[in-house]
Formats: sequence, C-alpha cells, structure tokens
Amino acid sequence: GERADSVVRLSSHTDMQCIEITDHSSCIENGPSDGTVPGTSDPVKCERTTYPYGLWATNGIYSDGADDVLLTNVDIHGMAYRSVFILHAGDWTLDNVNMIAAGFVGWDSDGAGDDSYTGTITLTDSRIDWSGCGEVYPITTTDWRSSTDKHHCWSQDQGGFGDGIGLGDGAPGDWTFINTSVSHNVSDGVDLLHGSGTGTIRFTRSIAEGNAGQAFKSSVG
Repeated sequence: GERADSVVRLSSHTDMQCIEITDHSSCIENGPSDGTVPGTSDPVKCERTTYPYGLWATNGIYSDGADDVLLTNVDIHGMAYRSVFILHAGDWTLDNVNMIAAGFVGWDSDGAGDDSYTGTITLTDSRIDWSGCGEVYPITTTDWRSSTDKHHCWSQDQGGFGDGIGLGDGAPGDWTFINTSVSHNVSDGVDLLHGSGTGTIRFTRSIAEGNAGQAFKSSVG
C-alpha cells in the first residue's frame, strides 16, 4: 500500500507459483473521475499527493532484463495501473496466470528507449482481461474474472489506455498463446504494432474477443 511502485520485482532464473497479487483499494492511478467508487469510500482516482495515499500499488509485477522466468498459478488483479511492467524480457513461461482489471494496461513493456524482448513468451491456460478498468475492493463475486465488480473502464479518448498487451519500441520477441484469453480490454487485445525487428506470434486454441479496439495489431509475422 501507500502508492507502492510494485508488489513483486522479479529477476532472472525465477520460479514463482501459487501467488495472488492485488491491492486493497478500488482506485485507478490517474483515473478518470474525482468521485468515489459506488458502494465504497475509495476515490476513483488514487491519491498521490497527500499522505496517507491508501492501500494501492502501481504494478503487480515489475522486471527489467529478466530471463528464464516461470510463473505458475499466479493471479494478478485489481492493480491501480499495470498487471505487469516487464522490460527487456528474455524467456518467460506463464501457466495458468490471470491478469485481470489493471487500471491502465495489462502487460506493458513501454519504457524509455529500446524496449526489445530477446526471448520467447509462452502463455498457456492464461487470461489478460478487463485491462483499463478498476476493480472494486473487496470483491463481491466468487468469479473475479467476470465483469462483476469492474468499474470506470476508460479509453484513450478519456486519457486512459486499456490494451491487454501493449509493447513499446524494439524487437517484440516470440509469442505463443495456448488456450489463453486476451479479451474485454478497453483498447486492443494484443498490440505488438510498435515492435520492430524479428518476432513471431502463434495463437493456438485461444480467444481475443470483446476488445474495444482490435484483437491483434502487429508488425511481425
């Protein structure tokens, strides 16, 4: 809490399993409204200037330059800004990883300068949904992956963003999606358009539906 930058910071050769990552606030960082979230006393826009700031954090996971990372049975939901902020990634394997209701973007690699990925990103039985939406705390539903308890979804026209996956400049790496959903995000589902250099995308038995933008945007094969 107290506007923490990230809940978890990962380095190379990390194996993380059976973890839930969230915060205890309904707010969205730099959010679209000065009001409060219905049914709570939380502001829609997170408090950044006056202490106490509240029990919120910007990112679920932050990493820069990590290679050989395995995430298994990891749930990331309700973060104020990003589910994951992963810069200069090598090989990452994600199995049954949920990234739900990040207030600005689900998976982000857009830092300063060259944001190239050098490895293979594989997502199996995973979900990146409802990016660009807040999540009410405490949640009231047993299925927090549904639309219940989502609030103030905001688009780029309102100053938000909302990509499920939004990469920055440089090589995008090689992506494989297996039995995975990238859906109901406020902007695009999978946006690798800004990448340059070599890379591949394979989408197998997976779904990208209900995104307010395009399902896929890519400059790679």
